[in-house]
Amino acid sequence: MTNIHNYWSGWRVSCDWACHRARGSAGGTDYAVGVGTVIQASFDGTLTNYYSPVTNLARAVLRRADGMAFYHLHLSAFSDGTHNTGSPRAVRQGDNIGYTGGRVGAWGAGTATGPHLHANAFDAHGTMCDVHAFFTGTAGSGGTPITPTPTATPPLVLEDTMIRIQSPARGIALIGPGYFRSLTSDEEVQNSDQIITSSAIGNDRQFDLWRSMAVGGTSSPTGVPQVAPAVDTDALATAIATKLSANGAGVPLDAATIAAAVDQAVADNFAAIPGAVRAELKAAL
Repeated sequence: MTNIHNYWSGWRVSCDWACHRARGSAGGTDYAVGVGTVIQASFDGTLTNYYSPVTNLARAVLRRADGMAFYHLHLSAFSDGTHNTGSPRAVRQGDNIGYTGGRVGAWGAGTATGPHLHANAFDAHGTMCDVHAFFTGTAGSGGTPITPTPTATPPLVLEDTMIRIQSPARGIALIGPGYFRSLTSDEEVQNSDQIITSSAIGNDRQFDLWRSMAVGGTSSPTGVPQVAPAVDTDALATAIATKLSANGAGVPLDAATIAAAVDQAVADNFAAIPGAVRAELKAAL
């Protein structure tokens, strides 16, 4: 296994690990470097590129065979000079793995407020730690692999499956049996990679259903998630409309209006259902 080399020796550190932790960040190191600077691979490994259109964050993850990984954030382009993530590929130490970015509002910058590279590491056990824990000597030296001493709390280990969900208007969130939490920053989205088992992207209605199923679920004694069944709101709305018609209730509600009300009920958002609709449904049924 090759040595881990620090190619960033001449780059000024604008915010180190302690600086990030002091301001409430999970950790990392910021290098003040101009947009378009080549980032070289610190070791042999597998390179995987990611881009989130929701958070506008581009990052390159270099993972070693033993699972240790370096994360490189706020890229202006991937290694081929484009914005295409491509497929994971093997790289050698010193190879170009991307270009620095961070210019406000530019592609891939995420919430960055100025040009820089944000880097952090995860050891082979999935614990986030300072990239400099893997370099011997000073921040500007090369180095060989060492056993890092993590200075951050390890990612949360959950008994139940965690899934990341996403929709256009609802944003991104984590769900699990009896659990829901919105992810409100690029950093949270990035670090959720370490604890999720899968992800799902859908429309807002699907997002609300996934949330409802998760919050309504429980865990069995063996830790196997027991999730509440899905609700087919279209079928339920049609059934309600049919019953209203059969009863001759004369209530001015069509299936679409009923479906919208059922969607809000499933999402536990009864306040969004117009009072008149609730009253008419109650009177008719």
